Formats: sequence, structure tokens, C-alpha cells
Amino acid sequence: SGPQDQGHQRRRDAVGRGREDTARATEARTRLASGFADESVAAFVVDHPSIGGRCVASAAVSLQPQLPIPGNPGGIVAYVQWVATDPEFRRHGCGRVVIRAAVGGG
Repeated sequence: SGPQDQGHQRRRDAVGRGREDTARATEARTRLASGFADESVAAFVVDHPSIGGRCVASAAVSLQPQLPIPGNPGGIVAYVQWVATDPEFRRHGCGRVVIRAAVGGG
């Protein structure tokens, strides 16, 4: 395992994968599941064109309440979060696809 592999492992560890589950990772999974259930979170992915089950790009949106204002009387704000594209698929439009889906543009 070279320096590039070690960097990849650090990135995986930073999001709670590739090691023992932590309280933070458990809480994140719980909140995601809850958000999917009550529709306050949505995720968008681009699947690998030939390897089933492999995601090459993703983005998520979380809907959060805030105080109503004249331009937003319902008081709901959307935050685009967790946008990522596999380095092998950068510059192929995959990130653009998930962002457009996340903001409702197709």
C-alpha cells in the first residue's frame, strides 16, 4: 500500500467507512434513515455504467425549517450536501447530473 492508498484510506475513514463504527457514524446513519423516511432528505446518484452497485457520483439535499419570511412563507430551506464524484469519472458530467437533480433541474 503506497501513499496514494493511504490517502484514500484516510478519506474513507473520515466518513466512517473502512473501520469500526463510531457513535458519530451511527448517528449519521440514523439521521439519514430518518430523513429518508420523513422525506426531509433526498439522495441522487449516478451508477457506474458497467459495474452494478457502484456509485460514481452523488449529492444529497436536506430540507430544514426556518422562520417564515415573505419570500418563503413555508419556512423550508434546502441545503445541497455531500456532493462527490469518483476521480475516474470527473469531467464526464456526472457531478452536473446529480446537482441538477438535487436542485430540481432534471
